[in-house]
Order: sequence, then C-alpha cells, then structure tokens
Amino acid sequence: MMRTTIRRATSPEFDADTIHVELGDGQELRIYAYLSDMDGVPVVQIDTDDNPGRMQVYINDGPVYDADPETNIGPMPQQGAAE
Repeated sequence: MMRTTIRRATSPEFDADTIHVELGDGQELRIYAYLSDMDGVPVVQIDTDDNPGRMQVYINDGPVYDADPETNIGPMPQQGAAE
C-alpha cells in the first residue's frame, strides 16, 4: 500500500490555497485552488515533478484527463495541446 502525505499552505504565486501531496513513490504534486481573475470561475491547477508519467484526473466520477502531461500521450490527451 502506498503512503501519501498531504500538507496545506498558501501559494505565493497565486491568491490560492495550495495542497502539497507527496505520494508513496516520492513524486510530489502541488494542487492550487482559486477563482479566475478573468471570469470568477473556480480553477484547479495541478503541478507535477519532472517526468511524472501517465496521470488521471477526475471531476466527481467523470474522467477529464488521462495522459502523460509532459508528452500529452495517452488514452485521453488534453484537447488542443501543443504537440
């Protein structure tokens, strides 16, 4: 079983709450949640370590992303991403 460590902070980059997640394999994710300055819509941004490999992102039960963020290769890559 993988052990996950979570700590909460405030981001100096954004007016945002930041959650730092360290996965059991040593990979670290930084998750920012804030309201968009342009239209006030909630934004969730996930920053990864270098070469995170394939990742999956879900909102509630719906998959929204399933690929490697460095290469955008996977079953469900980001639409319109630069290749």
